[in-house]
Amino acid sequence: MTVTDEWRAALVDGFSVLLGRPVDDDAAEYAVYYVCDDLADDLFAKGFDAGVLTEVVRPPFSSVPVLGKLLAEWDLIAPFWSLDLGRSRFRAAVEGDGADAGVPELDAGVTGAELGRILGERGLEPRDIRDAYPEVEFRVDTDGSLAGALAAATGAMRGPEHLFTLSPDWGVDPVWDGRLAAVRHPGLRDHLRNLCRTKDSARGHGAHFSSAGIAVWRVGEGQSVTRVEAGSG
Repeated sequence: MTVTDEWRAALVDGFSVLLGRPVDDDAAEYAVYYVCDDLADDLFAKGFDAGVLTEVVRPPFSSVPVLGKLLAEWDLIAPFWSLDLGRSRFRAAVEGDGADAGVPELDAGVTGAELGRILGERGLEPRDIRDAYPEVEFRVDTDGSLAGALAAATGAMRGPEHLFTLSPDWGVDPVWDGRLAAVRHPGLRDHLRNLCRTKDSARGHGAHFSSAGIAVWRVGEGQSVTRVEAGSG
């Protein structure tokens, strides 16, 4: 979508309230990472073409349809992201499992681009390393700005017509509920409130927010985590 000046201003205002500081004054580069262990297990078990590990894949994920299907099953926001698989991070769940699967580099962790090259050189397929239970930090493709990272992490990049309603209208963490009252755009205010629920409420609705580091959202029992971090990686 094309981001209008009006909507961008609303996002900057809302995210500045959320973080407690102006986000538009920050010239550093930021990245968004998404971790869902169950999704990663399914992805390697079902297999996919290692050639996509150098790509930025975009909805509807025609080059790796299994990923699109799994994202839709596990998350409300992730199916609409473009994912930079080349800069995503892959690591064996337990040190030594990578070596046992024929890719010892997984024990220290590799990027998707590195993993794709290694698999190609050794004549391996992604399914051949599934016993290493690779943990994947999917990198979301953004413009690198803090506002852009927060827009992607919250799903607000899709525009005001795709904001979440606050349903149910209880269970918001009272600290964040009070702070977010200052967000001027009412739709964005409720969207962010839905993503700032208590841990108990977030087990069934929205997400739980933590400002540790930059910004972290956890969904359900913590089966998926979205994290904004500084640095291009």
